[in-house]
Amino acid sequence: MSNNLDNVKEKFLDKYNNTQEISNNKKETEITEETKSNLERIAHNEKLAILVSSISVFFNSFAQIYTKIIQKTYPEDFKTVPFLFMRNFLVFFLSIFHIRFKEGSLMKFKDIPEKKWFLLRISANFFGVASMTVALWYMRAATTVIIQNIHPLFILIGSHFILREKFYMRYIYGLIICFLGTLIILLNESKLSKSPKTIMEHSNTSLGVLFCSIDLFFITSVKIANKILVNNNVPVGTQMFYVGTSTMLYSSLFIIIFGGVCLKPGFLVMCSLHGLFFYVSNVTQNYALRLCPLNKTILVQYLNVIYIFILSSLLLHETIFFTDILGASFILGFMIYNSLNFLPAK
Repeated sequence: MSNNLDNVKEKFLDKYNNTQEISNNKKETEITEETKSNLERIAHNEKLAILVSSISVFFNSFAQIYTKIIQKTYPEDFKTVPFLFMRNFLVFFLSIFHIRFKEGSLMKFKDIPEKKWFLLRISANFFGVASMTVALWYMRAATTVIIQNIHPLFILIGSHFILREKFYMRYIYGLIICFLGTLIILLNESKLSKSPKTIMEHSNTSLGVLFCSIDLFFITSVKIANKILVNNNVPVGTQMFYVGTSTMLYSSLFIIIFGGVCLKPGFLVMCSLHGLFFYVSNVTQNYALRLCPLNKTILVQYLNVIYIFILSSLLLHETIFFTDILGASFILGFMIYNSLNFLPAK
């Protein structure tokens, strides 16, 4: 009787152990499949983010070239502030549709956190774009955009003073390298005239550099403010709505005081299309950031320079010199190195 009980017990334990082993193997298989599925999803999102970010950069680059196209098409009618009004008129309405169908409701101003940074973000956008638009009158689009592309370095430096992020000597080396690259590109402005440059032409280049510098200041302000607003979950549709509203308000005040409105249908359509390119660039970049972290797509941002060289040559027939590429390589070389070689956290 005892032997029979022992046999039954042994069989039960064997069956139990086999069942547990099968169960454990099944769980391991499920975990492996789940991990594999997650890795595939992450890889898919990263590829999609790179593609979407590339599209965003293209629209941003095209918008910058398109500004100069409008200037050349309507040289007598183009005025910076009325242009900004029409551009943001479309941005305003696009943001309403975006909020209605994607975000549900507009975040009220009283509910927006970090109000001083939000006000800076929507105001600095107006003055930054205005400065960039004026700079395009005095220099090649390629020159102005490449100078604009050193703004990430100023963001790093500004983040040290404003956000108390750690400062590294690498930033000083970067300033020197970017300054040399910018100087090489600026020297090419003098090659565009076969005859020696007049005092007025030198003055125009200086004005271009001045307005590019102002634009750099405002871009840095916008990006740092964006950094703070993203951390506080302020939606992109809400930001675009208030950017469009504030720009139209500033523009309206200027137009009422100084006038200068052009109502030619072709001009109005071109200005509105510029707003469409600007909006698509912002929305697609925001979508890319939701798919994966910024450090996965940061290098894509530097496609801007390649796009600008190609578009300015094809659409504006601007001369691109070998030394332009050399100077841009100085700037991009440092930016890419800085992006790939992470610095230790504070």
